[in-house]
Amino acid sequence: MFEKGAVKFFDSRDNKRFGFIRLESGEEIFFHFNDGRNMEAGKDRPEWCDPPRGKRLWDPKANDVLVFERTIGNQGPKASPWTHEQLYLRAMKVINSRPRYRVMEQITTAGSEPGEPIKLWEGTDLNDPNLTRAWHPQHDRPFFAHDDGFEIRKWFEVLTQGDWVKTEDPRRY
Repeated sequence: MFEKGAVKFFDSRDNKRFGFIRLESGEEIFFHFNDGRNMEAGKDRPEWCDPPRGKRLWDPKANDVLVFERTIGNQGPKASPWTHEQLYLRAMKVINSRPRYRVMEQITTAGSEPGEPIKLWEGTDLNDPNLTRAWHPQHDRPFFAHDDGFEIRKWFEVLTQGDWVKTEDPRRY
């Protein structure tokens, strides 16, 4: 889980390169420059990565906002890895620009009201193996009736301006 806080101070001397991050709660977390990482857009959340070859993160300055994960170092809590908030926000912008889909299923037994729809899968990665388990293009159809007196309905939805809207299988395009 990502946390964030502002740099209280950072000692940029070559033999030091450490500082403290102040959280909104007032807690202070140690960080070292060597634990700094770049951040890129993963499938559903930002992921840590090394800076591109030949480049490195810029030195944090007082009041810069850093995003980090908390670990336990030799002397207590430590921000490792950490990155500048701008890199986190850039990764989130890419992730949030991707269409978000989900597969829904509803089961109805003979003579009863339809059950509540169940979410079988949600995400942005249309190559996710869990999606194929939720909706297999060769076996699943939007409507499937059984002879046993119940029916299964499955459908895709896409998140559009904050609302889920039924759509065709997006992998067909």
